[in-house]
Amino acid sequence: DSIITLDLKVKPVSSFSFKVSICEGENYDFNGTILNQSGTFTQILPNYLNCDSTITLTLQVNPVKDTLLYRAICDGEGFNFIGELLTEEGIYVKTLKTYLDCDSIITLNLVRNSAKLTTLIKTICSNEQFDFNGKILIKSGQYIDTLKTYLGCDSIIVLNLNVNPIQSSNIFDTICAGEQYNFNGELITNAGIYRDTLRTFQNCDSIVILRLKVNPRSYFEFKSTICFGETFDFNGKLLKTSGTFIDTIRNFQNCDSIITLALQVNPV
Repeated sequence: DSIITLDLKVKPVSSFSFKVSICEGENYDFNGTILNQSGTFTQILPNYLNCDSTITLTLQVNPVKDTLLYRAICDGEGFNFIGELLTEEGIYVKTLKTYLDCDSIITLNLVRNSAKLTTLIKTICSNEQFDFNGKILIKSGQYIDTLKTYLGCDSIIVLNLNVNPIQSSNIFDTICAGEQYNFNGELITNAGIYRDTLRTFQNCDSIVILRLKVNPRSYFEFKSTICFGETFDFNGKLLKTSGTFIDTIRNFQNCDSIITLALQVNPV
Protein backbone atom coordinates (compact mmCIF):
# COMPACT_ATOMS: atom_id res chain seq x y z
CA ASP A 1 0.00 0.00 0.00
CA SER A 2 1.00 3.58 -0.71
CA ILE A 3 -0.91 5.83 1.59
CA ILE A 4 -1.31 9.45 0.39
CA THR A 5 -2.59 11.96 2.88
CA LEU A 6 -3.99 15.29 1.50
CA ASP A 7 -4.33 18.26 3.77
CA LEU A 8 -6.79 20.54 1.81
CA LYS A 9 -7.35 24.13 2.89
CA VAL A 10 -10.11 26.27 1.28
CA LYS A 11 -9.16 29.93 1.02
CA PRO A 12 -12.04 32.40 1.19
CA VAL A 13 -13.13 34.63 -1.70
CA SER A 14 -13.18 38.37 -0.70
CA SER A 15 -15.50 41.17 -1.88
CA PHE A 16 -15.37 44.95 -1.52
CA SER A 17 -17.91 47.63 -2.41
CA PHE A 18 -17.50 51.44 -2.46
CA LYS A 19 -19.11 54.56 -3.86
CA VAL A 20 -17.49 57.43 -5.71
CA SER A 21 -18.88 60.76 -6.96
CA ILE A 22 -17.40 62.79 -9.78
CA CYS A 23 -18.58 65.88 -11.68
CA GLU A 24 -19.85 65.98 -15.22
CA GLY A 25 -16.87 66.28 -17.57
CA GLU A 26 -14.52 64.43 -15.20
CA ASN A 27 -13.19 60.81 -15.50
CA TYR A 28 -12.67 58.09 -12.88
CA ASP A 29 -9.91 55.51 -13.26
CA PHE A 30 -11.31 52.20 -12.05
CA ASN A 31 -8.19 50.06 -12.04
CA GLY A 32 -7.31 51.15 -15.58
CA THR A 33 -10.89 51.47 -16.82
CA ILE A 34 -11.81 55.11 -17.48
CA LEU A 35 -15.38 55.81 -16.42
CA ASN A 36 -17.43 58.99 -16.95
CA GLN A 37 -21.03 57.84 -16.57
CA SER A 38 -23.07 56.92 -13.54
CA GLY A 39 -23.54 53.20 -12.85
CA THR A 40 -22.38 50.10 -10.96
CA PHE A 41 -19.16 48.52 -12.15
CA THR A 42 -17.50 45.27 -11.05
CA GLN A 43 -13.95 43.97 -11.35
CA ILE A 44 -12.42 40.71 -10.09
CA LEU A 45 -8.81 40.84 -8.89
CA PRO A 46 -6.69 38.37 -6.88
CA ASN A 47 -6.50 39.08 -3.20
CA TYR A 48 -3.51 38.51 -0.95
CA LEU A 49 -4.45 34.82 -0.78
CA ASN A 50 -4.46 34.76 -4.58
CA CYS A 51 -8.17 34.14 -4.62
CA ASP A 52 -10.85 36.14 -6.33
CA SER A 53 -11.54 39.54 -4.83
CA THR A 54 -14.73 41.09 -6.27
CA ILE A 55 -14.67 44.88 -6.25
CA THR A 56 -17.99 46.69 -6.86
CA LEU A 57 -17.96 50.41 -7.68
CA THR A 58 -21.07 52.59 -7.57
CA LEU A 59 -20.20 55.69 -9.58
CA GLN A 60 -22.32 58.84 -9.35
CA VAL A 61 -21.72 61.55 -11.98
CA ASN A 62 -23.05 64.86 -10.66
CA PRO A 63 -24.09 67.46 -13.25
CA VAL A 64 -22.46 70.82 -13.80
CA LYS A 65 -25.06 73.61 -13.33
CA ASP A 66 -25.36 76.33 -15.96
CA THR A 67 -27.26 79.51 -15.03
CA LEU A 68 -28.01 82.35 -17.47
CA LEU A 69 -28.90 85.73 -15.99
CA TYR A 70 -30.23 88.79 -17.80
CA ARG A 71 -30.05 92.07 -15.91
CA ALA A 72 -30.51 95.73 -16.83
CA ILE A 73 -29.13 98.77 -15.04
CA CYS A 74 -29.66 102.49 -15.55
CA ASP A 75 -27.05 105.16 -16.23
CA GLY A 76 -25.11 105.85 -13.05
CA GLU A 77 -26.03 102.54 -11.43
CA GLY A 78 -23.95 99.40 -10.81
CA PHE A 79 -24.71 95.69 -10.51
CA ASN A 80 -23.15 93.51 -7.81
CA PHE A 81 -22.17 90.29 -9.57
CA ILE A 82 -21.07 87.98 -6.75
CA GLY A 83 -18.94 90.66 -5.10
CA GLU A 84 -17.85 92.42 -8.30
CA LEU A 85 -19.46 95.79 -9.01
CA LEU A 86 -20.22 96.12 -12.71
CA THR A 87 -21.08 99.42 -14.41
CA GLU A 88 -20.55 98.57 -18.10
CA GLU A 89 -22.82 96.38 -20.17
CA GLY A 90 -21.47 93.09 -21.47
CA ILE A 91 -21.37 89.34 -20.85
CA TYR A 92 -19.70 88.16 -17.64
CA VAL A 93 -19.00 84.56 -16.52
CA LYS A 94 -18.22 83.22 -13.05
CA THR A 95 -17.71 79.65 -11.81
CA LEU A 96 -18.80 78.63 -8.32
CA LYS A 97 -19.25 75.28 -6.55
CA THR A 98 -22.56 73.55 -5.94
CA TYR A 99 -23.35 71.71 -2.75
CA LEU A 100 -22.15 68.57 -4.59
CA ASP A 101 -18.80 70.34 -5.10
CA CYS A 102 -19.27 70.57 -8.86
CA ASP A 103 -19.00 73.62 -11.04
CA SER A 104 -21.89 76.09 -11.12
CA ILE A 105 -21.31 78.31 -14.16
CA ILE A 106 -23.19 81.63 -14.03
CA THR A 107 -23.36 83.70 -17.22
CA LEU A 108 -24.56 87.29 -16.83
CA ASN A 109 -25.81 89.38 -19.76
CA LEU A 110 -25.75 92.95 -18.44
CA VAL A 111 -27.53 95.73 -20.34
CA ARG A 112 -27.42 99.44 -19.49
CA ASN A 113 -30.50 101.57 -20.19
CA SER A 114 -29.98 105.28 -20.75
CA ALA A 115 -31.90 108.02 -18.97
CA LYS A 116 -34.56 109.73 -21.11
CA LEU A 117 -34.40 113.51 -21.50
CA THR A 118 -37.50 115.41 -22.60
CA THR A 119 -37.59 119.19 -23.13
CA LEU A 120 -40.93 121.02 -23.06
CA ILE A 121 -41.64 124.62 -24.05
CA LYS A 122 -44.94 125.96 -22.74
CA THR A 123 -46.55 129.39 -22.67
CA ILE A 124 -49.30 130.64 -20.38
CA CYS A 125 -50.81 134.02 -19.55
CA SER A 126 -50.16 135.83 -16.29
CA ASN A 127 -53.66 135.02 -15.00
CA GLU A 128 -53.24 131.29 -15.70
CA GLN A 129 -51.48 128.36 -13.99
CA PHE A 130 -49.47 125.46 -15.37
CA ASP A 131 -49.67 122.04 -13.71
CA PHE A 132 -46.19 120.49 -13.95
CA ASN A 133 -46.74 116.96 -12.67
CA GLY A 134 -48.71 118.22 -9.68
CA LYS A 135 -46.66 121.39 -9.10
CA ILE A 136 -48.60 124.57 -9.86
CA LEU A 137 -46.43 127.14 -11.66
CA ILE A 138 -47.24 130.81 -12.26
CA LYS A 139 -43.81 132.32 -13.05
CA SER A 140 -41.55 132.13 -16.08
CA GLY A 141 -38.45 129.97 -15.70
CA GLN A 142 -36.90 126.56 -16.21
CA TYR A 143 -38.22 123.69 -14.11
CA ILE A 144 -36.92 120.10 -13.88
CA ASP A 145 -38.73 116.96 -12.74
CA THR A 146 -37.56 113.35 -12.68
CA LEU A 147 -39.94 110.43 -13.29
CA LYS A 148 -39.41 106.74 -14.05
CA THR A 149 -39.65 105.16 -17.50
CA TYR A 150 -41.25 101.78 -18.10
CA LEU A 151 -37.71 100.38 -17.83
CA GLY A 152 -37.40 101.79 -14.31
CA CYS A 153 -34.78 104.40 -15.26
CA ASP A 154 -34.87 108.16 -14.83
CA SER A 155 -36.99 110.19 -17.21
CA ILE A 156 -35.80 113.79 -16.88
CA ILE A 157 -38.31 116.42 -18.00
CA VAL A 158 -37.05 119.99 -18.52
CA LEU A 159 -39.80 122.60 -18.77
CA ASN A 160 -39.15 126.08 -20.16
CA LEU A 161 -42.19 128.10 -19.08
CA ASN A 162 -43.00 131.50 -20.54
CA VAL A 163 -45.61 133.67 -18.83
CA ASN A 164 -47.01 136.35 -21.12
CA PRO A 165 -48.49 139.44 -19.46
CA ILE A 166 -52.07 140.60 -19.68
CA GLN A 167 -52.29 143.90 -21.52
CA SER A 168 -54.52 146.71 -20.36
CA SER A 169 -55.45 149.83 -22.32
CA ASN A 170 -57.60 152.83 -21.45
CA ILE A 171 -59.68 154.72 -23.98
CA PHE A 172 -61.03 158.15 -23.21
CA ASP A 173 -63.68 159.24 -25.72
CA THR A 174 -66.59 161.62 -26.02
CA ILE A 175 -69.83 161.56 -27.96
CA CYS A 176 -72.75 163.89 -28.13
CA ALA A 177 -76.17 163.20 -26.75
CA GLY A 178 -78.21 161.25 -29.27
CA GLU A 179 -75.13 159.62 -30.81
CA GLN A 180 -73.88 156.04 -30.43
CA TYR A 181 -70.40 154.73 -29.68
CA ASN A 182 -69.34 151.40 -31.22
CA PHE A 183 -67.29 149.61 -28.54
CA ASN A 184 -66.13 146.41 -30.26
CA GLY A 185 -69.61 145.81 -31.65
CA GLU A 186 -71.55 147.13 -28.64
CA LEU A 187 -73.46 150.36 -29.33
CA ILE A 188 -73.29 152.67 -26.32
CA THR A 189 -75.32 155.83 -25.81
CA ASN A 190 -74.79 156.56 -22.10
CA ALA A 191 -71.73 157.93 -20.32
CA GLY A 192 -69.84 155.50 -18.12
CA ILE A 193 -66.93 153.05 -17.81
CA TYR A 194 -67.08 149.96 -20.03
CA ARG A 195 -64.75 146.96 -20.20
CA ASP A 196 -64.08 144.43 -22.93
CA THR A 197 -61.61 141.56 -23.11
CA LEU A 198 -59.88 140.66 -26.37
CA ARG A 199 -56.96 138.41 -27.28
CA THR A 200 -53.45 139.62 -28.01
CA PHE A 201 -51.19 138.07 -30.66
CA GLN A 202 -49.79 135.96 -27.79
CA ASN A 203 -53.33 134.67 -27.15
CA CYS A 204 -53.55 136.35 -23.74
CA ASP A 205 -56.20 138.73 -22.42
CA SER A 206 -56.14 142.33 -23.61
CA ILE A 207 -58.42 144.30 -21.30
CA VAL A 208 -59.79 147.46 -22.90
CA ILE A 209 -61.35 150.04 -20.58
CA LEU A 210 -63.52 152.71 -22.16
CA ARG A 211 -64.30 155.87 -20.25
CA LEU A 212 -67.07 157.45 -22.27
CA LYS A 213 -68.33 161.01 -21.79
CA VAL A 214 -71.59 162.18 -23.37
CA ASN A 215 -71.75 165.90 -24.03
CA PRO A 216 -75.27 167.37 -24.09
CA ARG A 217 -76.84 169.28 -26.93
CA SER A 218 -77.23 173.05 -26.44
CA TYR A 219 -80.45 174.96 -27.12
CA PHE A 220 -80.83 178.66 -27.93
CA GLU A 221 -84.12 180.48 -28.64
CA PHE A 222 -84.62 184.07 -29.70
CA LYS A 223 -87.20 186.32 -31.32
CA SER A 224 -86.79 188.88 -34.02
CA THR A 225 -89.01 191.33 -35.90
CA ILE A 226 -88.76 192.74 -39.39
CA CYS A 227 -91.02 194.85 -41.56
CA PHE A 228 -92.90 193.60 -44.48
CA GLY A 229 -90.68 193.66 -47.53
CA GLU A 230 -87.51 193.11 -45.49
CA THR A 231 -85.52 189.86 -45.15
CA PHE A 232 -83.84 188.22 -42.15
CA ASP A 233 -80.58 186.34 -42.59
CA PHE A 234 -80.91 183.20 -40.43
CA ASN A 235 -77.48 181.60 -40.73
CA GLY A 236 -77.43 182.18 -44.46
CA LYS A 237 -81.09 181.47 -45.02
CA LEU A 238 -83.04 184.60 -46.00
CA LEU A 239 -86.42 184.76 -44.31
CA LYS A 240 -89.23 187.22 -45.09
CA THR A 241 -92.31 185.62 -43.57
CA SER A 242 -93.39 185.23 -39.97
CA GLY A 243 -92.88 181.87 -38.34
CA THR A 244 -90.70 179.67 -36.17
CA PHE A 245 -87.47 178.50 -37.76
CA ILE A 246 -84.93 176.00 -36.48
CA ASP A 247 -81.29 175.58 -37.43
CA THR A 248 -78.63 173.27 -36.05
CA ILE A 249 -74.93 174.15 -35.81
CA ARG A 250 -71.95 172.82 -33.82
CA ASN A 251 -71.14 174.23 -30.42
CA PHE A 252 -67.69 174.51 -28.81
CA GLN A 253 -67.93 170.83 -27.77
CA ASN A 254 -68.68 169.92 -31.39
CA CYS A 255 -72.18 168.81 -30.48
CA ASP A 256 -75.50 170.02 -31.87
CA SER A 257 -76.55 173.49 -30.92
CA ILE A 258 -80.22 173.90 -31.82
CA ILE A 259 -81.23 177.47 -32.50
CA THR A 260 -84.93 178.34 -32.61
CA LEU A 261 -85.99 181.65 -34.21
CA ALA A 262 -89.45 183.16 -33.74
CA LEU A 263 -89.71 185.70 -36.58
CA GLN A 264 -92.41 188.37 -36.64
CA VAL A 265 -92.98 190.27 -39.91
CA ASN A 266 -94.84 193.51 -39.19
CA PRO A 267 -96.95 194.99 -41.95
CA VAL A 268 -96.17 198.31 -43.53
